[in-house]
Amino acid sequence: MLEEVRQLPSMTQALYSRLLPEITLWSGFDRPDPAFASPLMRMALNLPTGNAVGVDPGEVLVIEIRARRAEGSMARLQVTVLLNSMEGRGKAYTVLRWEE
Repeated sequence: MLEEVRQLPSMTQALYSRLLPEITLWSGFDRPDPAFASPLMRMALNLPTGNAVGVDPGEVLVIEIRARRAEGSMARLQVTVLLNSMEGRGKAYTVLRWEE
């Protein structure tokens, strides 16, 4: 989970907040999709800089789930997913972010 990055030595909240837009969960692909990578990530990983004009990457959804237990404690889960077109990809969705 992305939140585990906070456990790294010397990780401050300010540094974590700055890094968060640049990191993601493993998508199952061998490298990030340039269409979704930030300019900094494309440069660091030597990804193509072409734009995604004419490409339909799919629909992005944010799903938020909240549950309250009988004793009153609350749990929350927020997941960001990319709905993939089923044209040859095989996976219906890709998890972009998982936050508990």
